[in-house]
Amino acid sequence: MQPNDASLSQHQLALSAALDFLQKHFGRMLILSFVLLFPCVWHPHIQAGDLGSHVYNAWLAQLAEQGNAPGVYVRPAME
Repeated sequence: MQPNDASLSQHQLALSAALDFLQKHFGRMLILSFVLLFPCVWHPHIQAGDLGSHVYNAWLAQLAEQGNAPGVYVRPAME
């Protein structure tokens, strides 16, 4: 399957914008990365037992809201 010119152009623009952002904010991104990764190195054990299911549910909810998951619907939480 060959990408069309429009999607390739959008991909190139998105990549270019991301690289420009990283160049402009390199110091901030480096500090933020260190701050976010520090606990991963500091703690000997990281517990995230049900993280995978939360990620899956968020992904499925986005698909349903976009109409890309036939038969799956998002309903507001009951109070």
